[in-house]
Amino acid sequence: MKYSKDLLKRRKKSKIGIAFGVFFIVIAISLAPVRLLVEGSVSGYDWAYTIIFLLNGLTQLMAGLGYSIDKLIGKAFIEIDNQVIRIKISAFGKEQSVSWDKINSIEYRPNKFIVTKKDNTQLVLSISKLEYPVIQEIKNTIREIAKKKKISLYGGI
Repeated sequence: MKYSKDLLKRRKKSKIGIAFGVFFIVIAISLAPVRLLVEGSVSGYDWAYTIIFLLNGLTQLMAGLGYSIDKLIGKAFIEIDNQVIRIKISAFGKEQSVSWDKINSIEYRPNKFIVTKKDNTQLVLSISKLEYPVIQEIKNTIREIAKKKKISLYGGI
């Protein structure tokens, strides 16, 4: 059995997000020429504002088109198969993984799995940021694989 889920899925398009993105890009593009006409020169301060408005416009436009900004920075996923459990909840978070061969027992508590390894160390797999249906899918997958591998389960898995 294998369970895999990309947590940085594509979002719905937003007309307001697209409008804000275009608005900020237009401001960024017109800021320098307007300053040049009014004052005769463009200062470093104006260039900084132009860059900030341009970056803000691009991120708003991307979000409005349905692209996840976090996907540019990193990955967030859940992968559970017969060899390993791998969880990375956010693009900035640290990946946690444990091999099924090293697991002695798994306990479910609200918002986390406590994995006790055969060397008596524990690994806490936090799932607090996940939606309820995803948590249920993870619990079902872990239950099925743990049964096959004869691993003890506690806490309502």
